[in-house]
Amino acid sequence: MNKPSAIIESLKSGWTMAVHAWPILTIVYFINLIIAVVFLGPISNLLSSVFENNSMAAQLVSGFDYTIIIDVINNHKEAVLLNLPLIGSSIFVYLLWSVFVAGGLVNVAYKYPEECGIVDFWSGGAYYFWRFIRLTAYVILAITLFASAAFIWPNLSSLNVLEMDNESFVLVKFYTSFAIFLLFIFLVTIYRDVSKVNIVNSDNTYINEDTTAAFRNSLDLSNLSLGLLNVFVAVVIGAMYYLMKSLLNDSWFALLIVSQVYLVIRFVYKLARIGSFVQLRKTRNNS
Repeated sequence: MNKPSAIIESLKSGWTMAVHAWPILTIVYFINLIIAVVFLGPISNLLSSVFENNSMAAQLVSGFDYTIIIDVINNHKEAVLLNLPLIGSSIFVYLLWSVFVAGGLVNVAYKYPEECGIVDFWSGGAYYFWRFIRLTAYVILAITLFASAAFIWPNLSSLNVLEMDNESFVLVKFYTSFAIFLLFIFLVTIYRDVSKVNIVNSDNTYINEDTTAAFRNSLDLSNLSLGLLNVFVAVVIGAMYYLMKSLLNDSWFALLIVSQVYLVIRFVYKLARIGSFVQLRKTRNNS
């Protein structure tokens, strides 16, 4: 089960399935685009009015300056407060849509290659929606609690930073916390994907048994190895995107095309990733 060949085949199967599911990914892409246009349009207008006829935007591009954020809050408080409900609602709607997409994609991945249709996507999104909502709540809660602990820890020192000769001690604690947080995120993403596969595989109404089993399954060498391979693929895709951006820095139209292609590839990667874990689970069930 832990043979490298089985893990590589799972990864290849995930990408093959994702390519075959291009009609589904096309629908997901355009609905995401519609959500972005509907919700980001007013927010974009707010930013345009805030940064109009001044140099604040240029200062933010050249380097972060917290005084600019304070200035925006002080001088455009009403506009910011007026758009807070819109920002909150956009995050909420996108979260619900993401959960629906996750259920649909897992269902498509689990039925491949016998079935891989648009109907499977919509039915899977609806069928697993509430179970995946609960899983998403668990994951968000875990990340929030761990992030709070990880980034509060560097400040839990009796030493006064202003009285220190250098800040190396605090920096070491900060970078250590950040590294631990990244490792935690890596493990949580594996746990999330394995939990989704368990939920679909068992089809239990309540997910407690499936999510509990996912703690143990996530630490299997096969799942860890597959998770590392997926991270490597994501890093390669991201590196290629930023390389293209740097080469096409002077052409806004080319940058627009590249950014949209990158967005599509991210959807393909998302389906390929969960598809690889589904295939690994099928291999385990058949062994």
